[in-house]
Amino acid sequence: MAGASLRQKAALVILGVALSAFIVESTLRIAGFAYLSSQECLNKLSYNRFNLKQYRILCLGESTTACEGDTAYPRQLEGILNQKIPGMEFKVINKGVPGTDTSGILGELEDNLKKYKPHMVIAMMGINDDIDLIGDVSPRGSLIPVKTAIKNLRIFKLARLISVRLREAYFLGSLYLVRGRDYQAQGRYSEAQEMYKKSMALNNSNPVPYVDLAWCYDEQGRILAAEETFKKAIAIKPKDYSAYIELGQFYQEHKHYPEAEAILKTALAVSVGNDAVYLNLGWCYGAQGKYLQAEEAYRKAITIRPNAKIGYTELAQCYYANKELYPQTQEMRIKTEAYFNEVGRITGHYNEGARHNYNQLRDMLSRKGIKLVCMQYAMRGLKPLRDMFDASEGILFVDNEEIFKEAVKNGRYEDYFIDRFAGDFGHCTPEGNRIMANNVSDVLWQEYFSKLVN
Repeated sequence: MAGASLRQKAALVILGVALSAFIVESTLRIAGFAYLSSQECLNKLSYNRFNLKQYRILCLGESTTACEGDTAYPRQLEGILNQKIPGMEFKVINKGVPGTDTSGILGELEDNLKKYKPHMVIAMMGINDDIDLIGDVSPRGSLIPVKTAIKNLRIFKLARLISVRLREAYFLGSLYLVRGRDYQAQGRYSEAQEMYKKSMALNNSNPVPYVDLAWCYDEQGRILAAEETFKKAIAIKPKDYSAYIELGQFYQEHKHYPEAEAILKTALAVSVGNDAVYLNLGWCYGAQGKYLQAEEAYRKAITIRPNAKIGYTELAQCYYANKELYPQTQEMRIKTEAYFNEVGRITGHYNEGARHNYNQLRDMLSRKGIKLVCMQYAMRGLKPLRDMFDASEGILFVDNEEIFKEAVKNGRYEDYFIDRFAGDFGHCTPEGNRIMANNVSDVLWQEYFSKLVN
């Protein structure tokens, strides 16, 4: 009887864990559905399934495709094509999904093709694929379906998020943070604040909810409340450099540069040899035109982490930004290009899972007679994308490297990107998306539609 009782208890524990996982997965999927539903409303405005004269283009990707709503590159591309090519009606559908990867995109492809019946697919994907999660893939790719199923679970993605960003938080407190960020993104600030405060109550030694609450206050224009809350985050863990960086970024955003410098130098004192602090200090110096100090900070960041792409990018852009201090001689151009090439060496490759999925995408579309356009990310070279395919015949490629490098050279990085999440590039501003949309429209006209019209 004792053995049976033990087995029953074990079974109940396993059942409880499975039920809890199911509840969390369901909650996260509902939250994700809310975001995707808003995007689908925009797609419905663009897509009319009963108009057989439409030329439909389906855009696939991650947040670099999905974000910015009406100013996302797919939305702008539709307007540009309809102006550029009279006599044809273009409908561009944005099916970018924030946080997904090539396996997730491929997993939804069949349903998207049936629903939208596109004549052309534009794919810009691969930035979210994780080398350490793919593992060894057999020649037939037999491991990918199993790993794809696991990686597409929201609970798996939440676990990965928690392990990287919220290690000090309790599980439920992390859920409150995720929900608070979702509310904040929707402009529901009072509800977001409530979620952050619930997370604080569960683990008052975690500075993360204080930081999130501070940014929430900042978005509402409550500057003093935001500053005070950032300082509370620092007080909770005075040896943790991350809260200092957040406060430094807050000061920079409001152009309080002396305060930003001071808090970042304090961060260096509590976290000696931290490249993230040096990068932020470099941005602070650069914003003030102190390019020599910025250069020194970026070099220290590179020395600490020589394989981190962002240090090389920022150093190259530092040279671009100040043409008086760094005259654009042939020597300087070579030097600057070398730093960009170093970024390409570190980041300009795709893992085996992405390669497999790109080739699967090509094969699926080829069988259905759908034109495939593969677009490289802003600032990155096209060669690694081309090299992924066993055979690239019939594929159109769009290169966004030179056009964005030239734009950044002649302007400011912040004009075209809202962040630096990928190191050498980030999510585009409306202007950055306009450049991308114009570029892809030029390629589509020159390489494809002009031949159809003529």
